[in-house]
Amino acid sequence: MTTIAAPLIRAEVANSAAPLLRVDWLTKHFPLRGGLLKRPRPVVQAVDGVSFEVGAGETLGIVGESGCGKSTTARLLMHLVRLDSGRIVFDGDEVGKKHGFSRRDLHRQMQMVFQDSYASLNPRLPVARSVAFGPLAHGMAKRAARARAMDLLQAVGLDPVLFADRYPHELSGGQRQRINVARALALEPRLVILDEAVSALDKSIEAQMLNLLVDLKTKCRRWTRGGGRSRHRSAATHRTRSTRPRDAASAPAAVSPKMSARRCRRR
Repeated sequence: MTTIAAPLIRAEVANSAAPLLRVDWLTKHFPLRGGLLKRPRPVVQAVDGVSFEVGAGETLGIVGESGCGKSTTARLLMHLVRLDSGRIVFDGDEVGKKHGFSRRDLHRQMQMVFQDSYASLNPRLPVARSVAFGPLAHGMAKRAARARAMDLLQAVGLDPVLFADRYPHELSGGQRQRINVARALALEPRLVILDEAVSALDKSIEAQMLNLLVDLKTKCRRWTRGGGRSRHRSAATHRTRSTRPRDAASAPAAVSPKMSARRCRRR
């Protein structure tokens, strides 16, 4: 199960009726090549005509069996994989267009937690530096970035004194995934994508991670209402997509006839 989460959304956006994220007919096909001359063969339709919207304060889930295109859709949203066709509109601006969101701006507003908690961390960096890397890359002072990393470690349930200078191989799978969540929140994004973030964890650790995400969402809302640390309003978007084939007449309007989707919305 792949999950997209938008945990931090600005108050002015949350009050708007327009969706924070709109995806129209997202398509990605991978050609199969083989033989001596590398001649093109039939393509794999990883993502075929996917459309959905995510509003402020909303949770959206996309569920499906292994290989149905959930992770590819997440990477397309982050522009880690080039899409074949379709349109991604973030906060009213189309991503990739001349007067829209650039890739750098998009990554400032949207972050992702990957499925493999170990491979997504730099093994040569202590976890505090990994969390602080994003703010540093976007111009934050070193001391301020370090302080934000410490606050986020505390927020995800890891004592900064004990864990800040540890390396990824010194942590358990659940602890590494907490680091990945902290790193995703370091830039105060308005949308967070979770690509099966708990699928590789034990059931007890999986429950802890899900409770952590709920707690973080609640804290962000409390900070906003109370005028505290967070400058944004909380919103979460779980991404769960099903790709079982259905007839064109029975397919949801937001998804192409070749793919079916089940929405899980929670306010």
